[in-house]
Amino acid sequence: MKYNLKGNNNILSPLEQILHNRGVTDVDGFLKAGSDHSVTNHYSKLDNIDKAVDCLLKHIGGDNNIWVQVDPDV
Repeated sequence: MKYNLKGNNNILSPLEQILHNRGVTDVDGFLKAGSDHSVTNHYSKLDNIDKAVDCLLKHIGGDNNIWVQVDPDV
């Protein structure tokens, strides 16, 4: 497979490059944010999370097939 790298890419630190491409300037602060509960939201604050849980439990209890869509770019 042939490919060309566009722009300035740091291939030795892909994580840093990915975060930079997404506008993160403070990589260390971004990575440490997960342990700082003052900057994270509790899952219960998500809109309609109760309906989502009810729906999931209904399908698990019904022995239905479940497909999980993941968006790793978010």
